[in-house]
Amino acid sequence: MRSRVLMLSAVVLGSALVLSGALRAAGDERTKPASSVSMSAPPAGKQRYTLFIYESPSEHAKRALTGEAAAAYWGPYMTYTQQLTDAGVMVPAGCCLAPDSASRVVRNRNAQTTTAVGTHAPGRDGDILGGYFVIDVAGIDEALSWAAKAPNASTGAVEVRPSVVPPMPTKP
Repeated sequence: MRSRVLMLSAVVLGSALVLSGALRAAGDERTKPASSVSMSAPPAGKQRYTLFIYESPSEHAKRALTGEAAAAYWGPYMTYTQQLTDAGVMVPAGCCLAPDSASRVVRNRNAQTTTAVGTHAPGRDGDILGGYFVIDVAGIDEALSWAAKAPNASTGAVEVRPSVVPPMPTKP
């Protein structure tokens, strides 16, 4: 199992490096080193949100698949990542988070999108935190719209949490 996790991590890291290389080649400003991006403020007129990706245990287990089954699982995430990138909202770094009370959870069930205030509370529904995306968007409505488009929103949940930029220490 450990080798599968390491292999999967290498695949995800490789995909991130390819995406980062493509952005850098295009002169994209978001390709600064993570240390300079992660604590930076979002662009003017934008707010930063983290989309936490929760999956059911059965969906999460699909990460260990290979071949066409793996492509069927990962394909929608690659497409979603590309859509976030093409829209110019993807931030290739993590950042600090606002309190749980600022979170929203989005679910799509039977062609109905619901939004609840508060944190998803990992384990409450038996779901597993599978990853996250950091985006810079105009506000909560746009963040919720992107969350509803995530591949796992129909089988798991996407928690939307505003991010905060901590005060940076000043040099003497």
